[in-house]
Amino acid sequence: MTYDEFETLLSSTRLEKYLMAAGGDKRKALFYYRLNIRSSQAVYARLCLFEVVLRNKIDHHYRQKFLELYGESDWLAFAAQKGGPFDQDATRKSQQTIRSCMASLGKRYSHNNLLANLSFGFWRYQFASREFQAMGSSLHTIFPNRPKGTNHTVLFQQLTLINSLRNRIAHHEPICFSRQHEQISYDYLTSHLQQVLELLHWLDIPAGAIFQGLSNPPVSPLVGRKTIALYQGSA
Repeated sequence: MTYDEFETLLSSTRLEKYLMAAGGDKRKALFYYRLNIRSSQAVYARLCLFEVVLRNKIDHHYRQKFLELYGESDWLAFAAQKGGPFDQDATRKSQQTIRSCMASLGKRYSHNNLLANLSFGFWRYQFASREFQAMGSSLHTIFPNRPKGTNHTVLFQQLTLINSLRNRIAHHEPICFSRQHEQISYDYLTSHLQQVLELLHWLDIPAGAIFQGLSNPPVSPLVGRKTIALYQGSA
């Protein structure tokens, strides 16, 4: 398919940044666009694995805590019920998110189905100050290897950056440009992948093992050894 045919299908607005980075070379612009797609595919698989690991760590922590305190392991439903930890103005959004998800599941509701249907944004917000405090201010302990002094606010900030990368990919936005969007660069991507590896280490999860077998981005002059190492979980 030619560039012009591709442009008709995807719009000139979506492709123009690639064309600018390619100095007007349409063939190179298509190469950059496809490189971005393949890189996004490789990154998204890693983000999905990280999200599952994170939510399961959170779930395990609160299952144990709520079972000890209240004799109730279905902590999400418990927290969102009337009189529960999230039943206050400061955490109303989390309460409503849980209740809405429970309602949409209907007869298919189970704790595990609810767990799987809550978004990365919801899990990220469990480290926001209001949710963190409402649930007992202990969630940061799921990161046993976190550096001394690393609190829930630092974790929330790190997860926010990772969530921004996830959202860019989900909305088919480019991830292989410099901040100015004027040239192809993997700096944005490598910095966010580094944060994923760092958080996995803090969780005491071997990134190299969990990412084993996943595809790497296409090899090109744009992808250096450091980026490949990050994809492999070994940087």
